[in-house]
Amino acid sequence: MKTVATVGLALAATFSACRGDQEPTQSASTSLDAVVTTSTAPKLSDSDAGPLVAELKARGLPIAEIKTFTAADDPNDQLGRPGGYKSKTSWHDSRVDEDDEVGVDGGGSIEAFDNAKDAKKRYDYVDALSHGNAMFNEYHWLVGKAFLRVSKRLTPDEAEAYHAALTAILS
Repeated sequence: MKTVATVGLALAATFSACRGDQEPTQSASTSLDAVVTTSTAPKLSDSDAGPLVAELKARGLPIAEIKTFTAADDPNDQLGRPGGYKSKTSWHDSRVDEDDEVGVDGGGSIEAFDNAKDAKKRYDYVDALSHGNAMFNEYHWLVGKAFLRVSKRLTPDEAEAYHAALTAILS
């Protein structure tokens, strides 16, 4: 029912703007609702990063280039290793400077784990490293066994849209 209401609000704002008789009334929260709405697709797993990133993009987040890593090219040497993540997919957010790389600096990434203990251990490590250190600062959340990391170059609301959408996908 929320999906229908959100679509209705978005359509009403669009039609009003197209008629030109009034300013669009769509708020930032309505925009976020449009990204968060439930999909008719089957529930995705929190242990496979690639489909999660694809679903974020399908929900309208400005994901440009996407890179799914292998054990051979993982920049952290964690993929498939003991205690490491099972899969990792990164992206470039089109709102961030085009010169920035695909990854947390230029957009974001999801690292998906086999178990919650390893996911929490990685979260705690990155959290300790990034807090109080502007060079390593970023937004990050643990959603189930998926560790979402988003560029500090995004505004808090822009970053939160990724978190809200991933939470909706996995709920």
